[in-house]
Amino acid sequence: MALKSLRNAPVGIGQYTPVGQMHNRITFLSQGNPDNKGNFAAPTVVAEIWASVRPASGFSRLRSDQTLQKQQWKVVFSWMDGLDESMLVMYEGVQLQIDNLLDPDGRKVELQMVCSATDVSAAQ
Repeated sequence: MALKSLRNAPVGIGQYTPVGQMHNRITFLSQGNPDNKGNFAAPTVVAEIWASVRPASGFSRLRSDQTLQKQQWKVVFSWMDGLDESMLVMYEGVQLQIDNLLDPDGRKVELQMVCSATDVSAAQ
């Protein structure tokens, strides 16, 4: 009897993303604090790690003078302390907002997050 391959099986409780699938480099940035005039300092690098990054969804809306495009990514990586949803993520030169950050089973093994980037451009 042949053994079943789990390589492409979906991750469930007790199953985690194999480290070999975490081949995308991402950088966590903390947003700078505002000064007395309300200007924000440049974001600072918190951590640079390997993760699995996959497109989750995307859409475009056309308004009278603008096109709004929003893309979402699902990002999975090994658990690490000190992250929160106020941080930014850099992936392939694109700055992403963290929409949701969760530890799916509470065991501090893996974190999953949904990130998004919104682009507003002039309609042509």
